[in-house]
Amino acid sequence: MKKVLPLLFAGSMFATPLLSQEVLEAVWVLNEGYYDSSSGSMLEPIEVGRYDPFESTYEVVAEIQGPSYASDLLVHEGGIYLAVQGEVLRLDANSGAVLASFAMDGARKLAAVGDRLFVSRGDFDQETWEPVAFDSYLVWLDIETLAWEGQLSVTEGPQFSTEGMAAIGGDLFVAVNNGFAWGNEVGLIGRFDTETGAYEEVDLGATGANPVHLLERDGVLYSVNNGDWSATSLSRFSPSTGETITVPVDAAAAGCNAAAFLENQLAFQVSGEFEVRTAVLSNLEEASPWMGTTHSFYSMIQDVNSGLVYASETDWFSYGMVHIYSATGTEISSFECGVSPGVIALEYQDVNWIHTASDQGPLNLAKRFDLSGREVSVNLNSAGVFIERMSDGSLRKTIQFPN
Repeated sequence: MKKVLPLLFAGSMFATPLLSQEVLEAVWVLNEGYYDSSSGSMLEPIEVGRYDPFESTYEVVAEIQGPSYASDLLVHEGGIYLAVQGEVLRLDANSGAVLASFAMDGARKLAAVGDRLFVSRGDFDQETWEPVAFDSYLVWLDIETLAWEGQLSVTEGPQFSTEGMAAIGGDLFVAVNNGFAWGNEVGLIGRFDTETGAYEEVDLGATGANPVHLLERDGVLYSVNNGDWSATSLSRFSPSTGETITVPVDAAAAGCNAAAFLENQLAFQVSGEFEVRTAVLSNLEEASPWMGTTHSFYSMIQDVNSGLVYASETDWFSYGMVHIYSATGTEISSFECGVSPGVIALEYQDVNWIHTASDQGPLNLAKRFDLSGREVSVNLNSAGVFIERMSDGSLRKTIQFPN
């Protein structure tokens, strides 16, 4: 049984564990690899990598053989889930071993609601380049075993290919875009009540076609839309009020470029541009660019605790790099990863307890970090809040006060 040590005395300072809070434990990267269509072979493999923000080290956890593409990675309660060509996989986070799998064509994005793993679907025929017609574009599996549990048929749910998903309570929201039927894109957000089975759709309007990214903040949904691949638009949908706003952006399509929340703004990139555009969340009005950069980002995410931003770049065939920025856009560091790092996911650990001698013997303080992840001396004699890694690898969060 794990216990909380009320006070730890050290010299002229004392440290006490804070209330329960999540701390960034790992940054997971899905490297999609490089498939050479002319030879029909994978020249660079699909990889799942893990970056330790405390040790500043990156390692390949799993290499996926067989599939020619990967489309999503989800970290949920210590489980690592992948959507790849023809399969949905659950991996062991330490060894990378496949713990469960489910054969499924056209798996796109993954979302967890309760004990279910939801999968959006869409694909094209690699010989005819025509869109594949599925009998269902929303499927759910058991989150542990990946056994099939249910689906919404095209007569019950989405009638077109689906992409990004987000959950609010027991409701699952899915972007319906028909994105593989060039020239016939649609712009809908589907709402599926996972308890009652009810399904309904919201139309994003004439300029809101082809939603790709679907993000949730404070119970409100935001989408970045590719339209007919010649322009970009942003949409905001509040499920509680039913209000929908769609704002066109005077630019080319966002394509596969990154989109994320940065502080209290929606950030996104447009194809052919290097700056990161931002929009105000309340009305989607254009705001100042996040930063000037020479990089086109494939994926981006912000750690809400430290404010650090992880953003990937690639040429899609020879390299991959993840840059780490401050909240204001100053590059702090970077690390190399595999080719085409298309998804970055953050794993958090609850640090509301620490080990004591009564648990498994005395532990030593191995390293200490500030809240941005920078290492500081274990003998630092100043007040502040710190994350401490113990000799067994566990974490604790402490606050130090001067006497």
